[in-house]
Amino acid sequence: MIAMDDTLGSMVSFQARRQLNLKVPDDVSIVSFHDWPYLNYIEPALTTVRFEFFAAGQRAAEALSAAALTGEPVKDINFEPIYRPAKPSAPRQASQTVN
Repeated sequence: MIAMDDTLGSMVSFQARRQLNLKVPDDVSIVSFHDWPYLNYIEPALTTVRFEFFAAGQRAAEALSAAALTGEPVKDINFEPIYRPAKPSAPRQASQTVN
């Protein structure tokens, strides 16, 4: 399943588990966009893609400016999204009692 952003992706994850009794990522994989920092704290971990919108816009503007000066068409701005796969949760440690 692909979600348009991390917030929606995490909500879909919780709904899938609660309403459909699906296990994420065993039964369904969820990929979302933005790579928000809070994803490090939710379970199950989600796969996310970060796209640097400002940098992509800057490169596009530079390519368009160059095209306007040279008359050559813009072919590609060669910008790749950053992919962060879901990390398995760290094993939980039993709490210790201090006497």
